[in-house]
Amino acid sequence: MPQSAQRTQSKVRLSRRIAIGLTELEPLVLALAVPALILPASYLWRAQRGLNAYDGLGDPALAWPSLLSYLALAAIVLPYLARWVRDGTPWCGTPLDAPIALYAVAMALGLWPAVDRAHSLTTFLGILGGLAVFYGAWHWGSRNPARRVWSLVALLVLVGCALAALGYLQTDWPLAQRRGAAFLAPVHAQLSTLPALGAKRLNPSVVGNTLLPLIPLAFVAMGRARRPLARLGLALSGLLMLSYLVLVWSRGDLLALGITVLLALLWQWRGLREAVLGLGVGTVGAIALAATLFPAMVAPLGDLAAQVYPARAMVWTRAAYIIADHPFTGAGLDNFRPVARNSYPYFDPAFDQTEHAHSWPLQAGVDGGVWGLAAVVWLAIGFYVAAGRAGRRDVPAAMPGPPAALRPGFVVGFTAFFIGHLYDNGTMSGARAAVLFWLFLGAALVTLLPRANTADEVPYRPRTSAPQYGRIAAGLICLLVGGWLIWSSWDWATGLWHNNMASVARNRGLYMAELDDGQRAALAAAAVADYQRAVAILPDLAMAHRNLGVLYWQAAQPQESARRISWTTGWPLQPIAFFGGVPQPAEGYATAARRELSLTLALTPGDVVAEGIVEREVRVPE
Repeated sequence: MPQSAQRTQSKVRLSRRIAIGLTELEPLVLALAVPALILPASYLWRAQRGLNAYDGLGDPALAWPSLLSYLALAAIVLPYLARWVRDGTPWCGTPLDAPIALYAVAMALGLWPAVDRAHSLTTFLGILGGLAVFYGAWHWGSRNPARRVWSLVALLVLVGCALAALGYLQTDWPLAQRRGAAFLAPVHAQLSTLPALGAKRLNPSVVGNTLLPLIPLAFVAMGRARRPLARLGLALSGLLMLSYLVLVWSRGDLLALGITVLLALLWQWRGLREAVLGLGVGTVGAIALAATLFPAMVAPLGDLAAQVYPARAMVWTRAAYIIADHPFTGAGLDNFRPVARNSYPYFDPAFDQTEHAHSWPLQAGVDGGVWGLAAVVWLAIGFYVAAGRAGRRDVPAAMPGPPAALRPGFVVGFTAFFIGHLYDNGTMSGARAAVLFWLFLGAALVTLLPRANTADEVPYRPRTSAPQYGRIAAGLICLLVGGWLIWSSWDWATGLWHNNMASVARNRGLYMAELDDGQRAALAAAAVADYQRAVAILPDLAMAHRNLGVLYWQAAQPQESARRISWTTGWPLQPIAFFGGVPQPAEGYATAARRELSLTLALTPGDVVAEGIVEREVRVPE
């Protein structure tokens, strides 16, 4: 062999060894890089001043992203380049790649309409850090699932125990007692004597939501562990995490666990399981169809929800309105509070500082439009499809013993988490808690997907089959039907687009701190013009009439509206110029507001924002 060829082969072998070393060190790389993304300098600045993560930066010296964040992103990319050299592909595919990609794109799209760009970009970097942890856990665990899945379970349980212990020390127990657990008052009195690690208190809802998937996992792992000491440790860990939920009386989390246990029992009987599943899918589909085509028909359901769960219903309606007004772009990543509080008023000061939509699917829709909402639903469906295939052994290779034995713990844990996050969003509302969920999801895939036969094989590749004419024909039919739907609903889509662009202009003009008076006035005029275009195209578009009515109502009392917006956001805003830029109708702001809001109620009788302004003695001055 020529000497040059030998040198080339030596270089190839060296680069391959380096690549193998980098991929094996991926957990260490993530441990160093991800904290730089989820713990930015602005977070420390906020903590020192007693602010929460949703307050504006308010300090130009805290520009973000910083050089450290770029270095962290570069470090996260290194294992993917190494895997490309080693395996010929930058990552090992999973059945969740498509929904996760859609989720990332939707959240990136939410940066464009954001009203606090620095805060939204910080949030997006935290999301990237969480996704890096997800793929890191999957890549590392799938190399040797029989051994490494137990390491991942141990890490998850240890982090859960640490979080529960920190919750015991940092929870405001007198406040927790007022959550409705008066019978636990003697226990709370004793817990109040525990030493605190600092002035900052933890939110019990965030801690409880984050512990949800780990509790079933700990108990299932206890039943699968072979060593008595491991069983004892897992049992105590599960009890520690569960006891925190009970003592803070986290009713939503306990309800999610109860529903999950009930579903697990129902799943044991096939006939009952299929009946319940069919009834649930049919009911949800019928309600969704009725809400789309006949919104007045499902209005009583909103009233029922307001009676059963009034606090959540009040927030969910605002989230639904925001998604309907921003279906294509979203309202901006993590900008729920200022937009909901001012443009969709609650008429109740207790809700003025609500920070998120209290539902992960709804919050994803607020952040990234219908694409974010679809991504979360798709993610859940993809997970259960993968779990179903694993349960039927519909995989190319049989799973080893430990991953298959631990699979029920991950499936039950994911179910509890997703049910709890249908009516709360504590974990996914911040990057730091969400990292633990992404770690859990990556470890769960290790138990759902087939393992590699050797150390150098790619653990999972989607199965490719020969083209089937039936599928091709079905695809063509879907394309034709989709094209016909787009053509037939063009006016409807155009009206929604103008309403979306008007809402984005309104949000920017009201809540962006860096705008001058001229820019605010121009955005106000653009917003009104786009709302009027939407109404001209779709005269029955109730949401556009409502948005115009709210703008006219605010413009009729500019000083009060500007004061409320500045006080609510906590930013040094001067939005009064925005209201001055709203073109005045011939009949005046007040009369135009009444006209638009009355028309809104005629089109959608259950619109709570229009009702609040017209009927709840929120008077529009003449």
